[in-house]
Amino acid sequence: ISPHPLPFEHPAGYQRRLASANGLTTLGMLHALHGIERLSPRGSDDVWARLNAATGLSTKVLASLRWPPPPDVSGAWLSVCGRPIRHRHLDMVRLRWCPACLFQDDRLHAQWSLIHMTSCPIHGTRLLEGCTHCGRRSLLLDRWGVWGCSRCGTDRRHATPPAANDAEVALSRALSAAFSGDR
Repeated sequence: ISPHPLPFEHPAGYQRRLASANGLTTLGMLHALHGIERLSPRGSDDVWARLNAATGLSTKVLASLRWPPPPDVSGAWLSVCGRPIRHRHLDMVRLRWCPACLFQDDRLHAQWSLIHMTSCPIHGTRLLEGCTHCGRRSLLLDRWGVWGCSRCGTDRRHATPPAANDAEVALSRALSAAFSGDR
């Protein structure tokens, strides 16, 4: 089963949806099965070619998951879902998420990697960066659980995040609108 990437989906989220759709319980299983160990937005062409082969989806279909430097911009920029963003404004290591959004459609939004986006623009709650049960920080390329914590197994979709303050929500909504082109 090869689901198509969702609009504005983070590559780490796509890998999790792909693993889940195929009955795999860990990202490590997906990586070992298809040799895509280092699949990241800036991963090598070779690793992405293996994902193309594993899913049967074209390079064009999977292109939204890659974050190459934009061709017409110099400096430390990446093209995130077609939006030019300075590398320093992205968190390329930690996984952040809104449990309510994950529960709705199992999608990790690429915009949650923007370092200044600290809350969900839809639900008004703080984005989580670690397990609410054991406190383990979540990394983007964490090989273990698909949606669960790699230490205790707590499902990330069922966590209860704290409410965000009005300023955080306003900033996240403005960033989200700019990111999605809804300004």
